[in-house]
Amino acid sequence: MPLLNETKYPQSQIIADINEGKSFVKVKPENIGDLVYFDTDEPKAEPLADSVYKRRKIIAVVVSLAAVAGIWFWLYDHIGWAIFLTIVVAFIGYLVFISQAFGGNDYFVGTEGYAKYHFSKNRENIDSKSGHRYDEGFLLVHHEVRNYKNGSYEYTKYEFAFLGKPDKDGVAQIIDIGMGDYDCEKGGSNTGEADYDFWYRIEDQITSRYLFAAQKLLDAGQSVPIFATLSKDNVTWKTGAIIHLAPGVIQYADRTYTKDDLKRVYIDKGTVYLEDTNYSSKFMGMKKTGERIALPLEMIGNRKAFIILLSKLYGIQ
Repeated sequence: MPLLNETKYPQSQIIADINEGKSFVKVKPENIGDLVYFDTDEPKAEPLADSVYKRRKIIAVVVSLAAVAGIWFWLYDHIGWAIFLTIVVAFIGYLVFISQAFGGNDYFVGTEGYAKYHFSKNRENIDSKSGHRYDEGFLLVHHEVRNYKNGSYEYTKYEFAFLGKPDKDGVAQIIDIGMGDYDCEKGGSNTGEADYDFWYRIEDQITSRYLFAAQKLLDAGQSVPIFATLSKDNVTWKTGAIIHLAPGVIQYADRTYTKDDLKRVYIDKGTVYLEDTNYSSKFMGMKKTGERIALPLEMIGNRKAFIILLSKLYGIQ
């Protein structure tokens, strides 16, 4: 039986197989446009045959019981160790037992939307579906925090929020959300955490759509608006100040900056900094002159599009 998690199998081939009906994936979303990305957290392409599945479960139970019997036979006068090893064997047996089951999530990202299907027993038995079209929303917020202990990397906590268009009060309802953690210090699109990789590719598609719309504004001689500050409530996000980008020009709040007004525009540790020509910091930051604006990327809507546009239209040092 082919396993799917040895390496990331070629996307072009798996997508072509799905589109042509030749894939192990038999049920696919119909309203997400052209499929550009697929992933799954079930490493087996198809379930075990019933006879094999039952035989392996029986073997797991028999071997576990035999191991427990052996432990108590040899360690009957060492109760503590016998109990400990029994728990270990039972846990291992349980993992082997459940590993024979079949089920999980298939992830689909298309040019018009995305979907996640949860299945059990076989990939055609869909227990639940979730997903949205991109035109249902307006902004994507992406937040990550790397966690270290004694100088060593442990894990990265992440959150994505797909938001609707803000109302007159600046409130943007949450349409969808993805959060969790992954173990890959360099991050990127292939962390091995299926949910994160899924949302990363969703962000790529939303970014492409935003850049396409931005180019239309630029071609018409207009600036591109980016929501630069958002604050989070329990079930909503609220937008604040807006950045407008144009070739060689940055408008933020009530200020307009050109290349003659700003000494540096750069990104450091997840924050965008705008330093005016008079800005300086001395004595470990205790004495400052001029102005420096700090914009955390985690609070910028469609931040990947913002970074691309900022680099293209103004430049990043």
